[in-house]
Amino acid sequence: MALRRLTACAALPVLLAATGCASRVEGPAPDLRLRRVVLYQNGLGYFERTGALPGGRLRMRFRDRELNDVLESIVVVEEGLDPARDKPSTVSVRLADEHPKGDDDAVSSVDLQLSRAAPRGVSIAYEVPTAAWKATYRVLLPDASAAAPEKRALVQAWALVDNVSDEDWDGVRLSLATGAPLSFATDLRTPSFIERPSVSTAPPSTVTGAVRSEHAQGHESINGDRDGDGIVDSKDACPNEPGAPSGQADHDGCPQFVRVEGNEVRVLQSVVFARDSDALPAEATPILDEMARMLKGNPRITALTIEGHTSGDEKDGWAMGARRAGAVRAGLAARGVTTKLTVQSFGSTRPIADDTTAEGRQRNRRVQFHIEEERDGERRGDVQAAAVQRSGGAGAAPTEMAGAVRYDVSDPVTIPRHSSSLVTIVNRFVPGEEVLLFRPDAAVPDSARHPFRAARLENPGDMALQPGTVAIFAGGSFVGEGLLARLDPGDTTLIPYALDGATDVRVTTEESEKPLRIVAMARGVLTVEDADTLTTRYEISAGKQASARIVLRHGRHEGYEAKNLPPRTESSPDAYLLPLPLRGGEHSVLSLDELRQKQRDISVTDTAAATLTLYLQGSSLPPDLEKRVREVIALRSEIGALDDEVAALRGRVSDVGARAGELRESLRAVERTPKAAGLQRQLVAQLADATKQIDDVSAQLAAKTGAESLAKTRLSESLRDLRLGEPGKK
Repeated sequence: MALRRLTACAALPVLLAATGCASRVEGPAPDLRLRRVVLYQNGLGYFERTGALPGGRLRMRFRDRELNDVLESIVVVEEGLDPARDKPSTVSVRLADEHPKGDDDAVSSVDLQLSRAAPRGVSIAYEVPTAAWKATYRVLLPDASAAAPEKRALVQAWALVDNVSDEDWDGVRLSLATGAPLSFATDLRTPSFIERPSVSTAPPSTVTGAVRSEHAQGHESINGDRDGDGIVDSKDACPNEPGAPSGQADHDGCPQFVRVEGNEVRVLQSVVFARDSDALPAEATPILDEMARMLKGNPRITALTIEGHTSGDEKDGWAMGARRAGAVRAGLAARGVTTKLTVQSFGSTRPIADDTTAEGRQRNRRVQFHIEEERDGERRGDVQAAAVQRSGGAGAAPTEMAGAVRYDVSDPVTIPRHSSSLVTIVNRFVPGEEVLLFRPDAAVPDSARHPFRAARLENPGDMALQPGTVAIFAGGSFVGEGLLARLDPGDTTLIPYALDGATDVRVTTEESEKPLRIVAMARGVLTVEDADTLTTRYEISAGKQASARIVLRHGRHEGYEAKNLPPRTESSPDAYLLPLPLRGGEHSVLSLDELRQKQRDISVTDTAAATLTLYLQGSSLPPDLEKRVREVIALRSEIGALDDEVAALRGRVSDVGARAGELRESLRAVERTPKAAGLQRQLVAQLADATKQIDDVSAQLAAKTGAESLAKTRLSESLRDLRLGEPGKK
């Protein structure tokens, strides 16, 4: 028999790490039962028992693999002791060798004996290894069609708790801690050391794919109304163009300024904005008048989004699109429109015409309208989420403790032995929505062309959310499953849960180099700065049921800096998350430029004047120095022209010389033929002319060569004392 003596404490010590156990209480204290359990995610458990011990003796039974942890951590506290007067009891712990050692699942008895009775009650606490608790989540996304300034998703976190012991947990106070207290497997009974086996709790990775829908093409009208505007062709003044809504008195079948088509309000006559301007032109007045009449006459339209668009050549397109939409909103409000009007900018991402032409860019500077549906002031998704939140209970009260989080479950928990239970630890609304996430993943090959559907969640609280599986619900049903990594307070996460096969994303890249400026110059050598531009173009063809926003994960390129990022762009050390508004069934384009500046040395005499001019245009030089540089460039241009002329003259000398050689060979071939006298005279005349041409061109060549040498001397003299900074210094 092994015997140990422990001193009972006068007060309960700081909470120890603990989880499940296989203990059973026997003997004269049936009400000394399990009261409290604290589970940790590293496989440790703290168990606390309280009750009367009038005989001062207690027998507990543990599996052999638990005994060392019990001996390391057991604490006995007598209640009601006065530290100034009462001396704590001495506790004897006796282990009974009831079986051969080596069987970890064998059960042994541990006898506790106090030196005196404890009629006022005792608390006994100890730590043993047990199954680690695991987090799993339910996320209910808000209704994607709802118009709300801040969408909120319901997040429920559940803890899966396993009672692997031989004892029922009946009405215990349960706490779940995220920390991992250091713990060592120490054999206190024998000299041998037994290693603790490692346990992996990581969930297996899963991949979900898209479920393709079946659809049918629309059919043509067979009632004699080709344009489908409600007026038969025989009475339709414009049978090939849809007219105004049939309820209007002046409905003759011809187009009006404004027409409602499903969730779209189409402006049938373009309002052309001037470049880089948000001022409403005079042509907008009748259109806004009719828009106001339409909105006032359609009470079902309770919310409208005004979308602002720009052409690609406008500065700060995102802000300009918002200002144009804001100008239209102000115009409608001035006409007494009470419909809820929201402004959204699409910048230049949704052109309707060729943005490389002046006419196309003019058409792209526009506004569009989209009807947002609301249901009785409360979104359907929120109603369902509220009901689920009520059914989930209050959850657990989180407490930060020594760098970890402890969730104290509010109600007592009962878990029968050898069974498991789900316990709610988080049940609250957080900022969240459904988005598309384009992030190609090697595990999902189709994600190179199609984006994921993802839940975007923010953690506004002061406690981290632990890793776990996530079941996603939207529109009242299950839509997919994802994995949540640890989410710290203030952070945002995107959880992919399905693939949107109806939305296509095409990515193209292009590299270019552009001269920027002169950094330094001396002795005819320039240190210049160039800009390498890496342009990535994203073309998105949104499916009919696409989310209102797509997030493009754009990997950073070392040494490059991105320009003109979309509003609300988020970044990480290795990527940008680019948000882009979408509209189902339409096409969007985003071009992202990344710049990298670099320096190099070039020689003035070896560089074309046109290239030198580009560097000068980007430089800010003192006026007198700029004048001298322009003179140098002019000389370099002159030398370049002379180089071309000298090369051309040398080519002519070579060609005429070759012709003269051919004429001499011909003369030698016919000089002994009496009948070729006439041909000889022609050849002699041609040879004389060629010789004269050679002399003339040679004279011109000598003159141009001399002029070129003079120009090079002048250039050398001009460069001798032309200095700016120190070339070669990067």
